[in-house]
Amino acid sequence: MENCRKGKFEAAMTASHYKLDNLVAIVDYNNLQIDGKVSDVMDVAPIGEKFKAFKWNVIEIDGHNYEEIINALDTARTVKRTADSYSLPKLL
Repeated sequence: MENCRKGKFEAAMTASHYKLDNLVAIVDYNNLQIDGKVSDVMDVAPIGEKFKAFKWNVIEIDGHNYEEIINALDTARTVKRTADSYSLPKLL
C-alpha cells in the first residue's frame, strides 16, 4: 500500500484509539511509488511525525542496515506496559 493511501493512517489511528500495544508496523519510505517519486506525486513527509501524531512510538532506521533492523525490533519488543500508561504501537 502506498504511504499516501488513507487506509494506513486510519489503521494507525484506530490502533492508538483502542490502545493496542502488541503491534509493530514497518514502513518502507524509499521515496518511490507506482507513479514516480513520492515528492512529485503526493509527498507524505515527514512520515514519522504523522505516526507520532497518532501516538505511535517511532523508530526510524536505515532499512538496508540489518543491524539497525534487528536493534529496532529488539527495542520495539522491550517497550512494556506501565501502571500509568500503555505501551504504544511501534513504527520502524
